[in-house]
Amino acid sequence: MKKPDCNACIDANREQRITEGLGVFHFCETCELMRKYREHLKKRRKFAPGECIYSLDELLAETWVMFNGKTQHIEAVKNMQLRTIISNLRNSLFRKAIRKDATQ
Repeated sequence: MKKPDCNACIDANREQRITEGLGVFHFCETCELMRKYREHLKKRRKFAPGECIYSLDELLAETWVMFNGKTQHIEAVKNMQLRTIISNLRNSLFRKAIRKDATQ
């Protein structure tokens, strides 16, 4: 499934955005095409978010983690600066990535 063209919604609702002071992507939240696209992406994901990771040891023991809602391999996380990793651990942005079954 292809991502919907948001520019069409933005152009079609330009007057309403200007008069009501709405954000550019306000209409994406209510758009039926975007809702279907997000559901399609959820079905295709191989991993589901698990419980939060609070320590560096726990983080390095994982192979795949969820960071900011996206799946990251641990090698990508290792390339981050230590200061950034510790800050993100404090903010609970790392979660365990649980692989979904092929039958689901």
